[in-house]
Amino acid sequence: MTAFERFNNRILSMVNAEPGWQVYVEHRTVDAAGSRIDEDHIYPVVAWAVVETAARDGVTRTQAEPVFYDGSSLKNATEYRRIFSDPEPAPGEPKLIVHIDLRQP
Repeated sequence: MTAFERFNNRILSMVNAEPGWQVYVEHRTVDAAGSRIDEDHIYPVVAWAVVETAARDGVTRTQAEPVFYDGSSLKNATEYRRIFSDPEPAPGEPKLIVHIDLRQP
């Protein structure tokens, strides 16, 4: 990865997760009035992925992330945030933030 792009990621490897792991996901809107939760979900974790991400400083980092089934497909945490977040909206538009918490069995 050479150029920085928010939420740019690549899965390097994966391994199955033991049953019972879950992620709790909140979709939040942040605007001048404050922050509110628009929707929340609990999804089963089906695997763990080693994910390479690019940072603004040009350095790539690797981290372990949950891979979960969101009702339509498998997604790792960074990819899910990429799809549903807009942390740098156009002027006057609210920020859309995804918060993901891991829950143990």
